[in-house]
Amino acid sequence: MFWIGYIEKVGTGTEDIVKWCKGKGLQDPEYHQDEDFRVVLWRKSVPGNDKGLEAGNVAGNVKRIVLGIGEGTQPREEIMLRWGLKGSGNFRATYLYPAIEQGYVAKLYPESDKRRDQAYYLTEKGLELLLRLSQTEQ
Repeated sequence: MFWIGYIEKVGTGTEDIVKWCKGKGLQDPEYHQDEDFRVVLWRKSVPGNDKGLEAGNVAGNVKRIVLGIGEGTQPREEIMLRWGLKGSGNFRATYLYPAIEQGYVAKLYPESDKRRDQAYYLTEKGLELLLRLSQTEQ
């Protein structure tokens, strides 16, 4: 960005994102400042999607955790290993907790966060997303 001179236009990136989304007829982006800064960009609806489950509107990190868990149960370490992730704090904040909050993933032992044998599995909503993701890969 520096070499093409764009970095000199401080603050224009946000305006450009909004402009490009509006130009494509998309919903305005969402900006989140938590432990990190995220921008959520929305895609158009998937034709014929009668359940409202749009694989394109699910954040990439949630998709990755759904694919990482699959149809069984997986401990956090195994999911992280599959994607080559190292920081467990970052993994929880950007992958695991969003997937749980959005109803795609559940804890095997919901009463205890600190169990050594804690594992995660896909909810019905998560299994539907897994099916949709596997159909789009074919």
